[in-house]
Amino acid sequence: MTVFPHDPPQDLARWGLHCFCLHARRTPQGVVRMDGNGRLLWLARAGAARDALPGSDSQLTLLEAFGLIARRGDRWHSTMPMVLATPLRDRLPGLAAPLLPGLVAARGAIADVLAPQGLAGHAPAVVFGHLLDGWFWDVLRARGLLPPDALDLAHPFWRGAVWAVWPPAAGSAGLNMVQGGQAALCMVWADATIADLRRLAADPATLAVLDHPPPGPLVQLPGGPAPMIRPGDPLDRLARQAAGALADAALPVLDDLAPLLPPGIAPDTARVILGHELIWHLAARLLPAPIPAAQAAFLRLDRGFQAPRAVLGQAPQREGHGARPEPSFQRAPWPSNAPCRSSNPMRPAAT
Repeated sequence: MTVFPHDPPQDLARWGLHCFCLHARRTPQGVVRMDGNGRLLWLARAGAARDALPGSDSQLTLLEAFGLIARRGDRWHSTMPMVLATPLRDRLPGLAAPLLPGLVAARGAIADVLAPQGLAGHAPAVVFGHLLDGWFWDVLRARGLLPPDALDLAHPFWRGAVWAVWPPAAGSAGLNMVQGGQAALCMVWADATIADLRRLAADPATLAVLDHPPPGPLVQLPGGPAPMIRPGDPLDRLARQAAGALADAALPVLDDLAPLLPPGIAPDTARVILGHELIWHLAARLLPAPIPAAQAAFLRLDRGFQAPRAVLGQAPQREGHGARPEPSFQRAPWPSNAPCRSSNPMRPAAT
């Protein structure tokens, strides 16, 4: 049950909606926003009889199929955590301050690697997209600390974590990827840059590079040169090492924040929610906002990432992938419903 000390909007469609679900075929945020479902879910936050809920039986069936509501006896209960984030964000500056020096050093080292190619300006995108919103989650996943995300008969659309947060995370970055035959285009977007990045992702020249990436540490995209990250190369090693240290330091912070969440949230889901609040906070202090579109993209060569990442620990094998399963993005310029700001931010699936 979610009980609030004061009144946020009584419609979850107006909240920040986030889904951390790498393999999703369809993410649930769009379902929450359609046909008054956000209001229905709000009314069912503490359980409600059918006659107290608006909408049709087909709406309830859809919400149930997406794992957003469950029937218990004669009452319907919302299953999506509803998080009032102000107490968390008030605590974060003091708790997160010791984490910043290591990340500042990693940002500088990444910029130094990129500088000989004239790409030092891309360091913020690599820090966010490959370290904070990439390897950080891979480390936690390899340690068995995140929810399972493999689709199955019981989870045909998405699996992972979904939550609503109020107030929304203002100005937070998001990561979206377009998967090609051999490489993924990784784009760190904000509202001010999303239109430019959509055009980049849809350009036939970009898609051709994803199928046939050139050798070397950079690639020419329609908007200019961008870094190419390969498994075990200097950029990958720096991001992996910094993310491992960040995970070690972050876990006690997440434990300190956990009592501020509503009761009843599973520990692995709580880590996803709190981990996102943490990396948004860190990114706001480390990186420009927004990252300019011309410096917001990089490529990641997919082949071979599994082997070096296996050293982090044994993770369940999923759908033929190793320790770091790759998201099942469609070959499309952009997902049809808004990118999973994991409204992710962060590490979306095909939203």
